[in-house]
Amino acid sequence: MLELIRRLVLDPFSYVVLLAGGWLLKIFVERLVSGRVNTEFAKQIATHKHELQLAADALRFDYQRQLSDFNLFAVKKHEIAGQVYEKFRIAHGRVRGLTGLSSQLTFEEFNGADISRYMATRNIPMGKQDEVLALWEKDRDAALADLRPYLRMLDIQEADRAFSEAKNAAYSNELYMPNVVIERMNDLINHLAMHLGAVEYPLEPGEKRPSKQELDAALEKLRDTFHAELGGASNFPNKDAQSRG
Repeated sequence: MLELIRRLVLDPFSYVVLLAGGWLLKIFVERLVSGRVNTEFAKQIATHKHELQLAADALRFDYQRQLSDFNLFAVKKHEIAGQVYEKFRIAHGRVRGLTGLSSQLTFEEFNGADISRYMATRNIPMGKQDEVLALWEKDRDAALADLRPYLRMLDIQEADRAFSEAKNAAYSNELYMPNVVIERMNDLINHLAMHLGAVEYPLEPGEKRPSKQELDAALEKLRDTFHAELGGASNFPNKDAQSRG
C-alpha cells in the first residue's frame, strides 16, 4: 500500500489515470444500479397496471351480470304479476258468482239434442247425462230439477278449483313479490276462502254472510298494489271490466 502511494506521488500521470478510472467506475456503478432500479420500478408499474386492469374487468363483468340479473328479475316480476293477478280475477268471478243474483239458463227452448250438447260442454259424466235425457223425454221439469243441483255442484267445484289455482300461483311466486303484495294476496285469499266456506257449508243461525263489497275491495287493493309496485304498468285488465256475479 505504501509502495502504491509512493508511485502515485512520484508519477502524477498514474495518479490521474487512477483517478479517472475511479471516476468512470463510479459512473458505471451508479448507472448500473440506476438501471436496475428503473427496470424493477417499470416491472412493478406494469404488474400494478395489469392488476388494476384485471380488477376493472372483474368489476365491469360483475356490474353487467348484476344489471342483467336485475333486468331478468324485473321482466320475470312483470310476467308473474300478470299471471297471478289473472288467476285471482278468475277466482274472484267464480266465487262471487256463487251467491246473489246471477244469470242462469231456463232451458225453455232446449230440445234433447241441445241439452245433450250443453251437458257435454259442462263435462257432466255420461251416466248422469243418460239419466237426465231419460227424464227429459218424459218430464222436462223433473229432468231440470235433477240437473240444476248437479250444475250447482259443478259451479262450486269450478270456483274451488279456480281458487286453488290462484292460491298456488300466489304461494309459488312469492319470491318475486314484495311484502306489501304478499299481504294483499293473503287478504284476498282469506276473503275468497270465507265466501267459498259460506257456500259449501250451511251458515250457523245468526251467522253473518261474508260481504261481497269487502271481497271486491280486496281485489281492488291487490290490483292497485300490483300497479303501484310495477311502476304504473298497464298489463292488467281495467277495473271496470272486473267480474260481477
